[in-house]
Amino acid sequence: MPFTGDGGWGKATLLSKKHIGNSYTIYEFALPKSYYKVPLALGQTLEFCCLSSNDDICTGSFYLYDGDTYGKGGSVGVVRVVLPNDKGADEGNAQFVSLLCFGLI
Repeated sequence: MPFTGDGGWGKATLLSKKHIGNSYTIYEFALPKSYYKVPLALGQTLEFCCLSSNDDICTGSFYLYDGDTYGKGGSVGVVRVVLPNDKGADEGNAQFVSLLCFGLI
């Protein structure tokens, strides 16, 4: 996926949420083109950014989750992250996680 936006940003859209028990949720984001892929090396994170309803910038840095295609070279057209439902469990990303959990993104 090309990251040509200001500062090397690209756009993604929240596509779905899938709860895993009571503790975690998988968030799936659609990339702008169905054939795009985000080629990260092991241990790299992807930085997410959005605006809150108060126009505050909320960011989160997450490892991508690729549970459905493990060992097949990664997902195409989407990126997924697994986040705790307990917003306090991930202090550094708390604002971003709160927006996702309350459906504000």
